[in-house]
Order: sequence, then structure tokens, then C-alpha cells
Amino acid sequence: MGTTSGAFLAKSVMPFFAASNQDHSVMTMLLSVAALILVAAVAFILTQRSHVTKSGQSAQVKVQLSVTVGGGTHIGGRANNEDRYLIKVVPPASDPRRVGMVVIADGMGGMAAGETAATTVIEAFDEVDPTVSAWFSDGILGGNNKMAALFAADYSLKGFGTTTVAARFCEDEIELGSCGDSHFFRLRGGQLERLTEEHSLGAMLVRNGQLSASQLSSSPLRNTLYRCVGGTAAAPEWDSLKFPMQSADVYLVCSDGLVDYSSLTSVQQILSSGKSAQEIAHDLLAMAVADNTRDNATAVVMLVS
Repeated sequence: MGTTSGAFLAKSVMPFFAASNQDHSVMTMLLSVAALILVAAVAFILTQRSHVTKSGQSAQVKVQLSVTVGGGTHIGGRANNEDRYLIKVVPPASDPRRVGMVVIADGMGGMAAGETAATTVIEAFDEVDPTVSAWFSDGILGGNNKMAALFAADYSLKGFGTTTVAARFCEDEIELGSCGDSHFFRLRGGQLERLTEEHSLGAMLVRNGQLSASQLSSSPLRNTLYRCVGGTAAAPEWDSLKFPMQSADVYLVCSDGLVDYSSLTSVQQILSSGKSAQEIAHDLLAMAVADNTRDNATAVVMLVS
């Protein structure tokens, strides 16, 4: 807008200047008027871009973004589904200050134990107030404490645990927390990027250059986690990240079973389809099943507009 308006004003001033060469006083007056118009136009342009405080500091105008969410889960190649997910929005959708939170937990420890672990963490996050700054630590530590109590009462749950990846969106920001090997992807400007780091021994060896990506696919260390939410008194460690959202962003929160047996090219094509969040989540699960995933698959998709 600034470039277009500036060019228009420059073209408007020049004819007046050329026509007033014979009359110095008229030229001076017209140039003064043109200068005032130019200053006023520039000031108008600036006010459209920012709010200027009395101290001279400016704060950028925030654009209200809208986020739509859809999700689903599939048993995949397992005998039972140990994945769980949560989509929570508070206050009600009618309140413009609403905050959204999505969580995925991929349980482990075998059948009932894995389901119990994932369900326990999801229930803990469901009890969390997502409007508070400690939302992720409240959820993950609350889940860990509940699991420790369950293990103390039932030793058959030994070894049970779960991955946890969660995202909270509010106004124009999104905040992540991650523990384990579930994923968060961002599609922005045609580029798909994974923003979470896998906390498995195999992935750590790849990052350190001790194992190649092709070797990782067949390594027994691929699914050996050094971070997870488990049934012990020890507090789990996690990664956190916060960044501004942009209109047209597409986010994917998923368990590893969704993408481990499919290409990221296929994932990106589905995320770029222009469909609704729920339809995209459905198509991603269908992709994982068609590609013969040997794990449970869960996807939660967020579209920003």
C-alpha cells in the first residue's frame, strides 16, 4: 500500500511543478500543499500498520487468526490401539479469547499397560487449565504422578509409559511441548518441517553421525526411548517451543505410526489438499493404513486462517 500511494502522490506533484515555472509564489504555495498532502498520506499509511504510543514506540497491530481442528486414530497393524488424543477449547467458541489445546499420547508397555499409560496422561491434560503458562508441565507432571500411583498399586504395570506431544494455540501464537518420539509438523509456504525432536536412542545416534538414516529404519534402537512419561516418581524431561502462527499455516500432531511407513511427500500432498481439518486427518490415516503401517496411527490437524 505504501509503494502504490507514494508513486501516485509523486505523479500528482510533478504536473503542478511544471505548470508553475512562471509564477514563483504560486509554485511555492502548491509545493507546500503537496508536501502537506504527502506527509498526511505517509502518516495515514503508518497508522494502518501500527499503533504509535505517546513515547514514540510502536506496537504492531495483531490480526485475529482462526484455527480449526480435526483428528482421528486408527488401530493400524496392532492388535489394540494404545494411542490416545485430546482436543480441548476453553472458554466456549463464542468467546474471542478462547484457547485451544491438542495432545497426543502413544502408550507403550504392552496392550493394557500401554492403553492405561496413554489414557492416564490424556486425562491429566484434560484436567489442566490451558490458559495458564504452566499448562504443559501441569499436564505431563500430573500424568506422571498418576502413573506412579497406579504402578505402586499394581506391579504388573512395570515398564508402562507413553510419549506425549501437545500444542496450545492462543491468538497469534502456538506453544509446543514434547516428550518421546511423537511428532509435530508445520506446513508453511509450501515447506513441510518437523519441529519436534525424537527422544529415541536411534534418532540420537543419527543426530550425532553414528548411524545413518537408512540404518535407523532397521535398528532396534529406533523405538528405544530415553525420554518418556513413565510410571516412576522421577519427573520426565521435555522440549518446549513457541512461535507465531501465520495465516495459511497447517499443523500436524501425530504418533510415529502415522508417518514411519509413509513418505513425507505423501504427507505434504495431503496437508496441502485444501480440504477441511477433519477430512485431512481422515486422509492421513487412510494413507498410513494403505502403506501398511505396523503401528497405531493418530493424527490431529490444525488449519490457520
